[in-house]
This record gives sequence, C-alpha cells and structure tokens, in this order.
Amino acid sequence: MMLQCVSHKPAARLTGLCLAAVLLPAASLVAQTNSRLGAHAMVTYTAPAAQFVSAGPRIHKILDANGAMMQSVRDFKTANPSGKTVIRVYTGKAYALQDNPTTCADDWWNTILAPQLNGLSPSDRALIDYVEGPNEGDSTPTWSSVAAAQWFNTFWIRLAYLIANAGFKPCAFSISVGNPPGDINNIHQMLDAIVPALRACKSYNGAWSYHSYTIPYSKDLNAELWSSLRYRQYYEYFAQYYPDLVDLPLLLTEGGADCQPNMPGGGWRGGGDLAKFIDWLEWYDGQLMQDPYVVGCTLFQTGAFASWQAYDIDEVCPWLAGHLATATPPGVPGVPTALTASAGNGQASLYWTGTPLATHYNVKRSTASGGPYTTIGSVMFTGFTDSGLTNGVTYYYVVSAVNTTGGESANSSEVSATLLNYVAIEDFESMPSWSSSYDANWGSNSIWSIVPGGQSGDCLEVVRPGTGSSSKVLIHYNLLPNTTYTMSVYVRCPSSSGAYWAETAYKLGENSAQDFDNNSTTWTLIKKFSDTGENGNGDAWTQYSLSFNTGSTTAVSVGYKLGSSSGTGPTVKWDTFRILASPATPAISRSPSTLSPSCNQGSDAAGQTFTVQNTGGDTLNYTISDNVTWLSCSPTSGTSTGEADTITVTYSTSSLSAGTYNGTITISDPNATNNPQTITVTLTVNSAKQTVEEDFESMPSWSSSYDGSWGSAASWSIVSGGQSGNALQASRGSQGSSAKVKVYTITAGSAYTISAYIKCPSYGGAYWAECAYKLGSNTASDFDNNGGTWTMVKKFANDGTNGNGNTWTQYSTTFNSGTNTQISVGFKLGSYGGAGPTVQWDTLRVQ
Repeated sequence: MMLQCVSHKPAARLTGLCLAAVLLPAASLVAQTNSRLGAHAMVTYTAPAAQFVSAGPRIHKILDANGAMMQSVRDFKTANPSGKTVIRVYTGKAYALQDNPTTCADDWWNTILAPQLNGLSPSDRALIDYVEGPNEGDSTPTWSSVAAAQWFNTFWIRLAYLIANAGFKPCAFSISVGNPPGDINNIHQMLDAIVPALRACKSYNGAWSYHSYTIPYSKDLNAELWSSLRYRQYYEYFAQYYPDLVDLPLLLTEGGADCQPNMPGGGWRGGGDLAKFIDWLEWYDGQLMQDPYVVGCTLFQTGAFASWQAYDIDEVCPWLAGHLATATPPGVPGVPTALTASAGNGQASLYWTGTPLATHYNVKRSTASGGPYTTIGSVMFTGFTDSGLTNGVTYYYVVSAVNTTGGESANSSEVSATLLNYVAIEDFESMPSWSSSYDANWGSNSIWSIVPGGQSGDCLEVVRPGTGSSSKVLIHYNLLPNTTYTMSVYVRCPSSSGAYWAETAYKLGENSAQDFDNNSTTWTLIKKFSDTGENGNGDAWTQYSLSFNTGSTTAVSVGYKLGSSSGTGPTVKWDTFRILASPATPAISRSPSTLSPSCNQGSDAAGQTFTVQNTGGDTLNYTISDNVTWLSCSPTSGTSTGEADTITVTYSTSSLSAGTYNGTITISDPNATNNPQTITVTLTVNSAKQTVEEDFESMPSWSSSYDGSWGSAASWSIVSGGQSGNALQASRGSQGSSAKVKVYTITAGSAYTISAYIKCPSYGGAYWAECAYKLGSNTASDFDNNGGTWTMVKKFANDGTNGNGNTWTQYSTTFNSGTNTQISVGFKLGSYGGAGPTVQWDTLRVQ
C-alpha cells in the first residue's frame, strides 16, 4: 500500500512576517500530564498558544530562536521543567546527491544552526533540549533511492556529533508523512540505510523525528499505520532486526491533519469542523500514549497566521489546555469481530474487523476446536497469513486485541481452515508461458486461446482449421522426490464424427511437446478422447485425475494435444489443473539466519530470540546446540507441526576482552529434508569507557613541561589544604610563563565531562592562570605558544576573571572524543612585569 499524499508542505517562508510575543501572567509548575500532545510554534507567540503552553504539555517545538519563540520556551519550562523542547532553524539552503554529505553537515552547523544557538544567553541555551536539522526533503537528498538515504545517513552521523558537541541532543531526519515511501520492503531498505545515524543519535542521548499527519483523517488503524502511525512499522522492524533501537526516543515534530482537499494548504480545517478534529485528537493521543518510545507530538501549527491558516491550532488550544489535565491512557480494547479463515497450500489467510483502542492483535491457533490455543503472531494490521502448515490438517483460530496500557481483550469467535497441498495450480485465466509447443509438419496448426465459460472463470480452448496434430507442454517444478501426488484437470469435449484425438497426459522430468506428439506411448494419459475410443464427454465439464510417484525426479511435464486426420475435429477445453500432495517429511525453517549481539566490555550482551518452524509435513523434532561458551539457548529442543517456536539466546559476555567473536547455533532433526540448519552469531565486545581521576596527592608524571624563554620558571609543588587532601600549586617570583601537560588515555566516540577544582586569589599585576585541554597527544610548549587551539576549563587573568576569592570552586565543560583516544590536560601560570598570584588545582576528573 502506498499513500496518495506522501510529501508534506515545504518549510514556512518567514521573510517579512512580524515577530511578536504575548504578555501573559508567568506560567507556574503543573502536574505531569499523560497526554503526548504539544504545540509547534512559529513566528509569533499567541495568547491561545500561551494558554496551552502554561498548562504543562510534555513537548514544545519552536521555529527559530527569536524573542517570541524563546519566551514560549521559558513559559513551557516553567510549567513543566522536565518537558522536552526542540528547535528547528529555517533556511532555504539545499544540497544535492553529488555533494559531500559530511562537508554539507559541517556547513549546515556553521551557517544555519550555530549562529542562532550561539546567540542564545546561557540561561536560554539551557532550555533547549533537542535540535533538528533539515526539514523533511527540503534541503537534502532523502528517500528517492537507497543511495539518497545513505547520503542522508552520512550527513546525520556528522551533524549529530556537531549538535551533541555543542551541548544539545540531536533530533535526526524530520521524516515527512508517508515516508520512507513504498511498500514494506522499500521502507525496510531505507531504514537499513540510516541505522548507523540512528545509533549515533542514541549514543548522544538524542532522538529522531517523524511528521505524524493523518492523510485519510480516520481512526482506522489499517489506514493510519501508513500515515499518522506509520512510525510503528519502523519500530516493529527494529524489534526484529535492530533491538538496540527499540527504545530510541521518537519526537513527532509535526502532526495533525494533512492533504484535505477543500481548503488551500490542506489542514484540519479542510477536512471538517473543530469537533471532528478534537474527536480525532482524542483518539490519536490515546494511540501515542501506548507507544513508550514516543516523547510526544507538536501539533502544526500556532503563530504563522495566514501562511498556514488551514493548520492553525489556536482555536483548538483551549481544549488542549484542559485535555492535558484529564487525558488518561486507553483501557482494555474491544474484542475483534468478523474473523474469517481461508485455506491455501501450506498456509491459512486470516482477516478480521479491528477495534479502535488496539495497537496489536494476537493471533492464536490450535489443532483442536476450543483450544488450548498457542499465540503464533502479534501483528498491527487486521490480517495474518499463517504459513508452514501441514496440508490435510484442520487448524482452529481466534484473535485478541492488545494495547500497552489496557492489556488484552477476550478472544474472538473461533474459525477453522482445512488445508490441501496444491503444489501446482493452473486456472487458465491467461495463456500459460508454455515450456514448448509443436505442430506436426504434415498438417495445419491448431488455434489455442483463452476463452470465457470455464469450469471456474476462463479456460484453455483449442480448435483445428483442418487435419494435423498440435501439442503444448507445461513443465511443473519444485516437486519432492519419492513423493506421491494426485494430478487432476477438468476437460470438456463434444463427440465428433471425424478421425480425431484429444489427449491430456504427463511424463516425469523435463520433456518437450515434440516428444509428446512423436512418442506419446511414453507418456501417461490422464484422459484421452477419440473417435475410436471414448468419443467426447457430452461437452460437459468433468474432472479427471490419477496418482503418481515422482521417484528420483522433481519435475513433471504435462501435455495438451488435439489432432485429426479427417476434417477439423472437435473444439476441446481444459480448466482447473491441480497437482496435490501431502509431504510426510519435516523441514527446518529458522529466522533470522544471523544474530549480531554487542556489548561493552565487562557487561553481558542483551538477550535475543529466533524462531524454529516446520515448513514441511509430519512433525519436526528438533534439538539445538552451539559451539561457544558465551551463549546458551532455551529451550534446547522442541516439536513443530507448523507453528513457529521462539528460542531465547542468553549471552554471558562480561568476562570477554574487547573484540569480535564468532559462534554457531545448530538446529537438527535427522528426519528433516534439510537437516541441519545453522544460525551464525557475530558478537562485538566494545572497549569499556576509560576515565581520568587525578587527585594530586603526589606530583604527576608530567608528559611535558615548558618555561617561556623570555622569563623565569614557575615553582610547582604538591601542598596540603587541597579541595580533598593535597593539591597542585604554582607560584612565580618574577615574570615569565610556565606550563605542565599530562596526556591521558580515553575512549573514542564517547561523551565526556572534564572538571577541576581551582583556587585563585585576585592579583593587581598582569597575570594569567589557566586549566585547559586539547584532544590528542600535545605538549606543554604547544599549550604555551598555541593556547588558542586549546579549550579552556577555566582561566583567570587580571584583564578577565580576576581570581575566585581564593576559594575552592569546581569548573567543568563537556566534549565528545570523536576518533581520539588521548586527551592532553594543561596547567599554566604566567605573569608580566611582576610575580603573579599563587594558584592551586585539585580533583581533576575526565568522566
């Protein structure tokens, strides 16, 4: 299924619009709400929006960091300090697929995000939680191809780092409604492409975002799972293939009703009145409350006035403010109704009518009417195909509705399906792709066509314009060796006074139509009509069948023939050809075929699961073994007649060193046609995060020291009276500049905080006392001569911060190690024209 409307609006054009703030009484702290609804504010901060914000929603988004928008953020944080804020910065800038995505990310940070974020005061900066990047597909390649998605992934790996390095949480992708586009397989391909960036965002305590609009404006889960709730399909996929991402926070940074036809720009106003939108929002909010990874949805929009009038939520804000206090998670969902089951070859197809409060449906099966039932699947949609079943067996099914807040409903009414094993089906609704055709050279060719009036639907018809013999052969593959099958076909043939023959026959293996015509005695007849034998069947549809055993072959050739040696012969028709079998041997199916656990050194990897299923006949009696000591499976044996058994894999990896480890899980049944089957396990143990603790109880083993040649050296010592125990002290008797540097080992790709306690009196002369760091291995000479390339933890100077009252005070800053595995930490004391203060440092931490 694909949406008719999959691309949302372009970014709002803000040029020339007024920026205004609403002056209201200050917001006050309110109780945490259950609701996940918030506001997307842009341009102006309206009175209705302020009413909603002051009621304490969980989430709030602004477009740009202007004064009005930041006032809305201040009010929001006052009402709900634990609420989450997100900012997007508007731009018309765009990049192309041929551009370097990493360079583009640097440009986006330097020219779009950093100017606004760095312009915030420290107090306002602290109020911003998440920072978005490009909006939907406005500025970058996105979902037009896998290559575009990979470009976007690389772009976000870099931009997430830059956002995190600036002290914010990255919120990646801003996926427009209905995207990634296409069917479920295309969605999965796109998700595969961006998993590295999603993992990077998670490592920075970040999130990703989707624009959650209803396209059909409905409360039908089957429809909304492709638009407003499309993100659930992403997390369903994560649960199966990327379990480390199932708790990645999701911010729905736009939401509401979109693509409505009756108003310019769409929006909820184009699809109905206020009452309809409120009714939908109540249902929608109830759905969001059931998804624990959803932080919330910022409804688009408030403040832009005419630009997005059809979406304006100011009229809704009073209701939203009251709703925050009364919102409650949904209760137990209703019972599914109208369950049906239809039998197929080795599978049964189920359909039912859902219930609005459900997020999933548990499908349950039994081989006995009334149960007990085994849950065989949990699905979001109101349909399920149960495959790998044993043909000839009757299966009984019920379905229940489930949500995360209310629990599970009672079971539906029971239905049943009895399976037949058709390994070949030809209904002649269109002309088959014949394996071969033949017309004897002594006469005319027959005319073959598909005509209506078959035993069911259309049928195959053959007529002759004169004497001759013509044959068609269709080869059917994928049969099992040494297996008995039943072949059947409907034939309709009138009697004829002339000399004719009309035959349906088979021959094991791959054979041609010419062989059927010239060596027909080597073929086995299913049915033959002729003027010298059975002369037609009254021109009535009649089924004919026989049984055969494949022996060592896995293919059978089926031939259709009409010939005459006197006149034209009868008009013959065939329909509803079947080959039916009931295989008696089991076959092992396992999913997935590979597992890729990971963990940090010193911890156990998270458990995983796989399924074992019998996709053949009879009963699969399997055992499970492995060849490594760091994993175990439970259970280690079981049986399956078609149901999928879940096996849990537990990892004991805490004692392993960092590195990559390989193991194999083996599923065995000597009676299975494909025994054994294996699962490859690749374990990655990451290095533990290394930290630094320097308490200056004794003089460190400095990596390097430096004294400027233009003055004297400072005096460095360990003294008592530190912040805790001893401390490092530096003093000077005359002018000069001296530095000490120690290089410490850290872990690449990790977020750190560096802190130190410092005690420095004020001083009347020219001086500088510094504590700084620089990633990599660097020298004290570099610290003294190239101090601008080092990042200050704290600096005191006569022309800046002149001491701290000679009181132990902690100073800190954060950084990400990136690709670096070392950090250089420097201490410096310099003065000009005199001695300078006595400075002390203590309790250095890099954690």
